[in-house]
Amino acid sequence: MIPGYVSKAMIDPAYQWGITSQPVPTLNNKTWPVDSAKIVGGGSAINGMFFDRGSKEDYDSWEKLGNKGWGWEGLEPYFKKSETFHPPDPEQAREFDIEYDPEAHGYTGPIQAAFPNFIYPQLSALSRHRIVAISRLTWSRSD
Repeated sequence: MIPGYVSKAMIDPAYQWGITSQPVPTLNNKTWPVDSAKIVGGGSAINGMFFDRGSKEDYDSWEKLGNKGWGWEGLEPYFKKSETFHPPDPEQAREFDIEYDPEAHGYTGPIQAAFPNFIYPQLSALSRHRIVAISRLTWSRSD
């Protein structure tokens, strides 16, 4: 999905199935929308072209289930090998308060991971804050 249309796709019933999570007891039974696009690929088809990894704990849990080598330590070298990271423009990094750890990235892989060099005007301040939050979660190294 083109990044400029992500906000529309996230709320438009023409693009989403409208699925809601089960109530989460530890969060006062709050429910959340579950991104599920009306297309093969589901939510990943409307991800706004984000590139990220799971947390260290996610992968370590796989290994604890008996999948030797599938923990963070085993997979991190392959994450780096698959990626060519292009840091954000310094002005953009300042404007959106983007921080990243250069050691957490690869620089010779086939997947080109970069920040957009243009933020679409139709994105709200909330969307810009979401970009910042996601960049902080996904672009910093898990220790």
